[in-house]
Amino acid sequence: MIIDWTDFEPLGTEKLNSAPGVCVTAAGSISVYASVGPELELWYGSLLDGHVWSGLRLLDSEPIVSAPGVVARTPGSRDLFVRRPGYQLGHKAYDINIGWSPYEPVGPELFTNTTPAVCSRSTDRIDVFVRSATDHSLFILAFDGKRWLVATQLETDQLPAAPAATSRGSGRMDVVFQGSDNALWHKSFAANTWSASTRINSGITSSGPSICTASPTTLDVFVRRSDNAIWQTSFDGKWSGYEPIGTETVATAPAAVWANGKVHVFAAGQARGLLHKVGTPVPATSTQGDWRWCSKCQSLFFGGQQATSRCPVGDAHASQGQSHSGNYTLPFGVPATARRQRDWRWCDKCQGLFWGPGVNDSHCSAGGRHATANETGSYDYCLPHSLPISPRRQDDWRWCNRCQGLFWGPGVGSSHCAAGGAHTPPEQSGSSDYCLPHEASRTALV
Repeated sequence: MIIDWTDFEPLGTEKLNSAPGVCVTAAGSISVYASVGPELELWYGSLLDGHVWSGLRLLDSEPIVSAPGVVARTPGSRDLFVRRPGYQLGHKAYDINIGWSPYEPVGPELFTNTTPAVCSRSTDRIDVFVRSATDHSLFILAFDGKRWLVATQLETDQLPAAPAATSRGSGRMDVVFQGSDNALWHKSFAANTWSASTRINSGITSSGPSICTASPTTLDVFVRRSDNAIWQTSFDGKWSGYEPIGTETVATAPAAVWANGKVHVFAAGQARGLLHKVGTPVPATSTQGDWRWCSKCQSLFFGGQQATSRCPVGDAHASQGQSHSGNYTLPFGVPATARRQRDWRWCDKCQGLFWGPGVNDSHCSAGGRHATANETGSYDYCLPHSLPISPRRQDDWRWCNRCQGLFWGPGVGSSHCAAGGAHTPPEQSGSSDYCLPHEASRTALV
């Protein structure tokens, strides 16, 4: 899935002492909780309909010494868990008809040094995941609708940070945690059985994760890594590699949730203020694969028509077997954003991609100018640009202002332009740095 991310926006100037805790409430609104200020008080705010921020305000003046874990079992309820003074795990409940309850102690002293993660697999069930104070192993505390059950150990490994948990539907749970090897691990619960722990990714993380779900078959996990930026890994039948969601750095673990078809990520910034960014999925039906790099001219062309293509060097563009090009996937028919530029077009004469508004100044290797979109029926391709480096995207693709085509920037010295000579380097053309999604590339292009 391709996701368009906004930049982080600040949500006020209050100083956070902890990572935020978030949950989705009625009508797709998002509730946010955190420890704020020198008195370590519990504050909260609401992102109404996913975009109107209420501001942070005081919920409880009693100090807390952990990030909150929170879940909404029903639209009119919340269950919030925090560490309190004396390192007591405490629970506050909210009912729309009653308001907030006082804190109640939860669990034995074994869990006095923990930041809780919480999820609900049914409206009468709460599951809280915590680290043991003695050996930092993973335990689950469960409420069955009537009472708290005896804690159960789920993992003997020593966790250096708090876990995260979510439910993908009735009777199902997923928990992710940072192992003693600093890699990310996953356990799932279904049919009343826990799976074995599975290592997701080996990349080093510098905080506990956050996990959320958009459907019964998908998971999205966000972590702060060693560069202090937030990275994402996703499950849709298999786990993806890590991918950054921006270059901004944060000071705490992230908190993430899906609401109204978008994924929302919150964290405390380096100045400890609350930050928020939004990811909007690009529909999978609005992408086209089989775009390829030509090793002869350095340009991008449509590999599905390689036999009828025309290269400025002569004959057809290099086949995938000759160039070992990656399989590039281009979005089309989707709105432009600050980091995605539309109006790139396919020419059916040379099979290349070119900048549509420059068609009258273009040069095609099959002769004359490129074919217009009216002549070819080309999709309106929207190219990502100016994004962080990612294993699933390749940056440094550039626009040539002479032929109007797209070429791989590091190969400009050996490139060939349909207007003659080499393509124009970006310092002369002013080209953006285009980042093309791809499946696999030859070693020199990864």
